[in-house]
Formats: sequence, C-alpha cells, structure tokens
Amino acid sequence: MKKVKDSNAEYHSKDSLSSSALKTIYKSSVKAWLNLKVTATKAMNFGTAVHTALLEPDVFKNEIAIKPSTIDRRTKAGKEAYNEFVESTAGKIIIEQNDLDMINAIVDEVYKKPNILHYLNGQKELSHYKEFMGFDCRCRPDVINYKDNFISDVKTCQDTHPAAFNRDAIKWAYHLQAAFYSDFCGVPMENFRFIIVMSKIVDGKPYADAQLIKMDDNFLEAGRAAYKEAISKYKFYVENEIDDLISWPYIDDKDESYIIKGYGKY
Repeated sequence: MKKVKDSNAEYHSKDSLSSSALKTIYKSSVKAWLNLKVTATKAMNFGTAVHTALLEPDVFKNEIAIKPSTIDRRTKAGKEAYNEFVESTAGKIIIEQNDLDMINAIVDEVYKKPNILHYLNGQKELSHYKEFMGFDCRCRPDVINYKDNFISDVKTCQDTHPAAFNRDAIKWAYHLQAAFYSDFCGVPMENFRFIIVMSKIVDGKPYADAQLIKMDDNFLEAGRAAYKEAISKYKFYVENEIDDLISWPYIDDKDESYIIKGYGKY
C-alpha cells in the first residue's frame, strides 16, 4: 500500500475508486458517479473549514479566508470590494465571521471532551492507495492511528443526537464509508469512530455540540456488504460497458419500468 501526505487537490484528481465514489454507486449507479460534478456549496466550505480547524489548525490561516464584515455585497462599492477580496485570497476557502465564530465554538466544545480528543490523535489526512478487490482504490481518513489501531472521521451535521445521526448515516451511507476505510486500511471496524459536530447562532451567540459515535456490528456489516455491492456494480459496468441499472432485479415486463418496493412505515 502507498501512503502519502498529498494535497486535497492531488488526492481528488486520481481516477481510482474512493469511498465517495462507492457511496454514489451504491445509492444510485455507476453512470451517476461518472457524470457527477461537484460544486462547492456554503455548507461544504463550512465543513472543510471545520475539518481544517480540528485536524490541521496550523494551516487554517493559509487555507481559510474570512470575509470582512464591512463588505456589503448589496452595493456597487461592496461588490467591487468583494471581488478585490476574492482576488487577494485566490485559492482559499472563503467563510464569514459568523462561520468563524461557530467554528471556534466547535473547537472549544471538542477540547472539553477527552474521549473525543483521544480520537484526534494520529496521522491526519494521510492518503492511502492500493489495489482492492481487483480495482485501484484510495481512501483518506481524517485520522488514522496505527498504534492504537483506530480510524476517526469528523462530520458536521444539524443535530448531534444519536438518533438524528443514525438517520444521516443511512441517508449518506456513512456505514459504507466506515467499513470500507477499515477494511482498506486493515483496521478493525469496531474501532472506527465518527466525531459529529454542530454549531448555530442562538440569540446572537454561537452554540456548539460534539459527540462521539460508534456503529454496532450489524450496521458495520451492512456497510461492508454495501461497499462490496458497489464494487460489484462497478465491475459489472466495466465488463459489460452498459449502465448497471440493468442489474436491477425488479422490472415490469410490460413496459420495462423499474419497480420499487415499499417497506416499513410510510
């Protein structure tokens, strides 16, 4: 396995399969992944800034720029000032002062919790590359500690209650990520932890919370089955050069419509 401390841009420029690719393939199709175009949103930029503050605080000022509160983009002069600011901070992620206040609140909250701090000890953002299940794959854990044999991943969310994150994990296939990272890096799945954080402005002041989350064995095994299914769908696509939707087992022969099944309460 190749382990290297490369840049975020270098890592994402690779053609190998990643956890993000496998999640998209699992939830949708190979075709959806191949045609996926990611545009950074305000929420994504906030999440990146939180990751930088928690994992690599020494480079925060080099990678994150704070928009001056004096710039009013509703005016012509404000728009010009903002454009000049963007040019002067080229290559940096731009956030606002409120964002910075919330990020600082998150950092303060995390540092109050020794159990979470333990899972921030290790190699940060270390890229791993190797052949896995017949394909070139890669992963980049937020934190990996080979001595204590654990991986941790920071997630920003709207609600840090375990039940709320449970729903998020299903929606975004976080169980797939946990299982794939663990198996790929040779770390026991039961040692994977999510560090979930949130912050918002309440009565003009930032409020933050942080919790440590572990998935049970059933959830992790489902994640393992999920990434294997995704790789199987990718293999089918590569070998047959057709959309893997053809492998969907429920099709109405009359009009070739795909049948979806209801389950649970709805």
